[in-house]
Amino acid sequence: DPDIGTGIVTSVPSDAPYDWIALKTIQEDEKLLETFGLDTETVKSIKPVPIIKTEELGDMAAEKICKEMGISSIKDKEKLEEATRIVYKKGFHKGVMNENCGKYAGMKVEKAKELIKNELVKQGKADVMYEFSEPVVCRCGGKVIVALHESWFIDYSNKEWKELAKKCLREMKNIPEATKNDFFHTIDWLNEWPCVRNYGLGTPLPQDKRFIIEPLSDSTIYMAFYTISHKIKNYSASQLKKEFFDYVMLGKGKENRVSNATGIPEKELKELRKEFLYWYPLDWRCSALELIQNHLTFMIFHHVAVFPEQHWPRGIAAWGMGLLEGGKMSSSKGNVVLASQAVSEFGADTARLFLLSSVEPWQDFDWKAKEVKNYQHRLESWFKKVLRLSSAGKKMQERRIDKWLLSEAQEIIKNTTEALEKLETRKAALECFFRMDEIIKWYEKRAETINKEVMDYVLETWIRLLTPFVPFACEELWEKTGHKGFVSLSSWPEFQKKFFDKNLGKAEELIKRTQEDIKEIVKLVGKKPKNIKIYTAPLWKYEIYADVLKNVKSNKEIIPLVMKSEHGKKYKEHALKFAQRLAKEFEGNEILSEEEEFEALKDAEKFFEKTFSCEVEVLHGTGQESEKARNAEPGKPGIEIIA
Repeated sequence: DPDIGTGIVTSVPSDAPYDWIALKTIQEDEKLLETFGLDTETVKSIKPVPIIKTEELGDMAAEKICKEMGISSIKDKEKLEEATRIVYKKGFHKGVMNENCGKYAGMKVEKAKELIKNELVKQGKADVMYEFSEPVVCRCGGKVIVALHESWFIDYSNKEWKELAKKCLREMKNIPEATKNDFFHTIDWLNEWPCVRNYGLGTPLPQDKRFIIEPLSDSTIYMAFYTISHKIKNYSASQLKKEFFDYVMLGKGKENRVSNATGIPEKELKELRKEFLYWYPLDWRCSALELIQNHLTFMIFHHVAVFPEQHWPRGIAAWGMGLLEGGKMSSSKGNVVLASQAVSEFGADTARLFLLSSVEPWQDFDWKAKEVKNYQHRLESWFKKVLRLSSAGKKMQERRIDKWLLSEAQEIIKNTTEALEKLETRKAALECFFRMDEIIKWYEKRAETINKEVMDYVLETWIRLLTPFVPFACEELWEKTGHKGFVSLSSWPEFQKKFFDKNLGKAEELIKRTQEDIKEIVKLVGKKPKNIKIYTAPLWKYEIYADVLKNVKSNKEIIPLVMKSEHGKKYKEHALKFAQRLAKEFEGNEILSEEEEFEALKDAEKFFEKTFSCEVEVLHGTGQESEKARNAEPGKPGIEIIA
């Protein structure tokens, strides 16, 4: 690299995919060797010297991964980059120095690397060069170069401190879970970290006022300050002494002595201490994935250094980054959407709903104006729908379809709550916004008349569930639908077991599938039906299914079990056909009984008649002469259409 000028660059074909392919290419290209005046036999005799061994890639990692990934040319840059990333990562974290490495043989690579470097520097055979891990450009457009100057460091290499940080991390929740390993890795490799800069805004370093604490090292426990920041605005800076923070955040000192030192009344000090204890420990620290290797890990180190164990942070959620129309957001390039701009153009609720539901928080979101506009339209439609339904229907006795709607609402409450507890905002939104919308659509199709009491309950639940996503619209709807106060201050919906019945869900899915099957048959027939008969499966098929569910551990056992049974002997070919289908499709799920299927389909008779504009009759399949009845199976009713 002419910008760095390192002089000699070693070639390591055993562990560098680029070097392996380059060596292989030049050894096989005699014309290229002639061009550079290289002796063919000498070059061909070169053999890589392995120095690192891993369980997965052996001691010739570059060769193995190039073969596995089908890399044959130095021009396969994308594959070579990926191969290099994999080999270097596995080699550093899991590799061991092999027998060619003298006194370092058998040592882990991540330990040997530092020892070998120190030995070479000490012997005067090497020097240390500082560089960035990737090119860094100043906002002015100039190139940034590392310079070695006087500085201050935080010593994260302290073993006891590292162990405390690991203890905190082990007991902590991490979202996504995979980031826990990234934190452990960062704790391991962190050593001395330069924590200051020479100029700019910031906090002066207490030990040396010439320097400012750099941003990543600063503000690592400021969430503790948030607990009392709203209550200390009336105090002067001179009152907020070390004794003040030691008492409020660490419980050190007596109230009367702290009060004398700060001029803050004892009563107020007690209230501030109480306020801190109410909020701490920190339940969740939410920040960017890219800060795991510095700021977020610093937060762990600094908390375990400052606070007692009961006040260590309990969770860290690492968020993805933002894209704009498929491109990376960059303030220096002007490729950004300001929050004020998004709110002005689409509204705060639309922006919130899009950001919370388009991807999970730890994934990169892509702000696309057209998609955001679609969310805006859906939100407006939802608002109008809630208002329309709030004044629809009448009081009546609960029907089967009403009980289904109540049951589905319970499942949505449960799934939404569980998702939000894990900060899975997309999963929660899919449940409480999109799925709730779908079940209400289906309810309106199935129910000739809306049950007002049931609908009012569901709408109230819907508004409360969506409040974290679209608070402004929900507050307005809360008032417009006759509720007092603020929905944001109302209780969160709770799952009510008395309303939940999983069989109602299965039954309604059966009705939906049957409707779709009839549509397909009518489409094939090409004529308007005059009469439709729907048959449940013969009873013996439900009994066989129950026997299989109870006794079978592998699908291979199904056919022998069925054919040896009384039903198998009696129904022979029909039983074999049913058993063969079960052997292919059986997943061990519980199903509705024959009577439950019949009741569900019978309840939907009028719905089917309205949908297909003809007479519909639901019949038990047992004892019927119809071929459709004989071929019907549990969950797959027989359908007979007369056109």
